Amino acid sequence: MAGYSLTEGRIGSTLLRFAIPFLIANLLQSLYGAVDLFVVGQYADSAAVSAVAVGSHVMQTVTCLVTGLATGGTVLIGHRVGARDEEGTANAIGTLTVLFLIIAGILTPVMLLSSGPWITLMQTPAPAVHYAWQYLFACSWGMPFIIGYKVVSAIYRGLGGSRTPVYFIALACVVNVAADFLLV
Repeated sequence: MAGYSLTEGRIGSTLLRFAIPFLIANLLQSLYGAVDLFVVGQYADSAAVSAVAVGSHVMQTVTCLVTGLATGGTVLIGHRVGARDEEGTANAIGTLTVLFLIIAGILTPVMLLSSGPWITLMQTPAPAVHYAWQYLFACSWGMPFIIGYKVVSAIYRGLGGSRTPVYFIALACVVNVAADFLLV
């Protein structure tokens, strides 16, 4: 098992030990757009800043939808772990993994092809449209990685371990910041 039992011990301390890393991971992931915005703001014009703001809002919206689905998977896995149903746990993990592979296979091309409509829907200022399309198109290529992180995190959390996903996202944040400075 990847974590500790969530069915034994004091509820408050057990819940905090589980929830705080979960909150930190979500905070770090939500800062991606802010970091991109900060770096672009240092080196580019207002149109580029506007483009990153638009694109990061779209990506955050999609990421929140995926997070909701992943949380449902965490609950299913956790329920089976709590019931000490190893076969059910394995089935829940397998089903979640296949489901998220399908979601990644569908959502990535959908995001790549719908960058233009998203930009229109967000009423992006004309000078920022091209930059917003570039930013959103580039971020959309990362959907399989975002979805992969979400499914792995859901599995770890369902097994009772909420710390490992924080390490994954912290490493990704470091890479994001370094890539921002390198590529911008």
